[in-house]
Amino acid sequence: MTNKQASLNQENNVARALGGRRTPNSGATSFVKGDVIVGNVIIECKTKTKEVNSFTIYESWLKELNEEKIGMGKALAALAISFNAGDKNYYVIDENAMKMLVEMVNEEV
Repeated sequence: MTNKQASLNQENNVARALGGRRTPNSGATSFVKGDVIVGNVIIECKTKTKEVNSFTIYESWLKELNEEKIGMGKALAALAISFNAGDKNYYVIDENAMKMLVEMVNEEV
């Protein structure tokens, strides 16, 4: 599987799982960023083409994603990572997003 195929597979899986939509050209346009938009959330996707046991996450990815979130006026941002060509995803969020998630879950109890 090529990098492009794996990325497309992951973006489609994330959009389907979360009820969002893929952005045109993987967010390469000047007005729409990120790979997937789910309402007020921007998601950047990163995947490996072959199954691996580890994944390096760069701070620059998170900083750029935060800038894109602010630029697009979105409330939250997440980095979706996949160890196996986008078939299963894990999400990296910042502390503020985690606090919001914890509050929401605890309100339901």
